[in-house]
Amino acid sequence: MKALRTYFGATWSARTWREVGYLLAGLPLGIVWFTYAITMYAVGIALVVVWVGVLILAVVQFSLRPLGAVERRLANAALDAGIEEVEPRGYRLHPRGESLTLAGAGRWGHALLHDGTSWRVLAWVFMRVILGPVGFVLAILTIVVPVSLVAAWLIAVGYAVGLVPGAGADEPQAQAIVDTVTFWVLVGTPVVAFAVPMFAWISHHFACLHQPLARWALGPCADERVARATARAELAETQVRIDQELHDSIGHMITMNIVQAGAGAHVFDTDPEFARQALRNIEERGRAAMGELDRIIAALRGDECEPRTPLPGLAQARGSSPLPGPPGSAWRRCWRHRARHGPCRGPRTRSCAKPSPTRPSMRPAPRFRCW
Repeated sequence: MKALRTYFGATWSARTWREVGYLLAGLPLGIVWFTYAITMYAVGIALVVVWVGVLILAVVQFSLRPLGAVERRLANAALDAGIEEVEPRGYRLHPRGESLTLAGAGRWGHALLHDGTSWRVLAWVFMRVILGPVGFVLAILTIVVPVSLVAAWLIAVGYAVGLVPGAGADEPQAQAIVDTVTFWVLVGTPVVAFAVPMFAWISHHFACLHQPLARWALGPCADERVARATARAELAETQVRIDQELHDSIGHMITMNIVQAGAGAHVFDTDPEFARQALRNIEERGRAAMGELDRIIAALRGDECEPRTPLPGLAQARGSSPLPGPPGSAWRRCWRHRARHGPCRGPRTRSCAKPSPTRPSMRPAPRFRCW
């Protein structure tokens, strides 16, 4: 049943009728494009001795790309060809703000003559002349044959039940012919039914023949696809490099600033010296982060940048702005949690003396609680 639905569904499928419309438009468009190209090239070659022909040839060669753009949009809309856009022209008659020179016009004409996209569009114009009439005939048959077969079957059924009059009794020979034709039409109903979508499938496969030809003639060439893939790979590599630079330098500095700001705020009243040292370290690391950002931006722009200043190591960091508590203590874990998730209460402590940022007295063993 699925195969039958697929076979008969081509008759009323929206894609089939889009392809039929494309094939119907192929004949007039092929004639118009072919006539334009042949006429302009013939006139240009004939007048090339008086230099007017050179301008005509340049105009027709220049107009092939817009013609290809129209055909590309039509093929993508009607055939779902999936043709990619071609790269824009990389040449101009003269740079912006400068006057036209003979040397510039010569370079432009040389680039126009070696434009592979224009020549492929011209090849598509010649293919249109061959494919257009064949596709037009198939499209007409796709419309006419199903209508004729269904109408013939309905007329035969109407004649068999008496709704459609026959030739009459005074013409026995004609009456016999009508009876014979009606009989075979009714007997051959399965054959008539299977013949209805036949030309729809033929037109579909003929339209599919246009897709690889259109991709070659109207889309980018292999070199352009390779260049696009290379550009995408370079862009992805640049994005990964920027992400690594931001994470390895600026991200770490900001994290340390958050940790030291939290530590300084916590012991601001009890240990002002530690808070002032933390603020100085935040200022220094903020300046270093701005320098790293300037260096990354200069590298992206291609400017010369100063060599990267190495960040302080663990010994320097511990000597300049230690976190409260010895390494691995509950206080340090609390400040790391504070930097990631927000404020926390800290470990439970009991001390008779003023809490020290370097050696808190904890009794009993420290327990870490954050919220």
